[in-house]
Amino acid sequence: MASIEATCLREAGEAIEYGLMEAGALGTESRDAGDGTHIIGYYGAPVAESEIRTDLLDALRIYNFPSSSLIDLKVSEVADRDWLAEWKKDWQPVEVAVLLSPRPGATLLPRTIASSFASNPAWPLAPERTKLRASV
Repeated sequence: MASIEATCLREAGEAIEYGLMEAGALGTESRDAGDGTHIIGYYGAPVAESEIRTDLLDALRIYNFPSSSLIDLKVSEVADRDWLAEWKKDWQPVEVAVLLSPRPGATLLPRTIASSFASNPAWPLAPERTKLRASV
């Protein structure tokens, strides 16, 4: 797998990402740094730096940026690995509060409060009136 790292002015980052994708990148990654923005495009096959540079300069022209917005361009090889497995290594579940999904304009309540209200027929969102059930 090949990668192209383009260093550009921060304001030209979107144009460079567009150019890399138009040049056939499988995906891009952006990193802000002191000397500008580093945008890395990943390719499934080896790429020619001259062709990528041409595509990036075209993208800068389309976005009305001068060619000097592209500061540096580097081609490198990236070890092929299972990127999905790599992503899963650092993935951690996120705990989210359980809420009812009431009708528009109604107040959202946590499950513990909603459970006690849902059994009260006088409550405006009582299950028999709205067919809304509190999940426990």
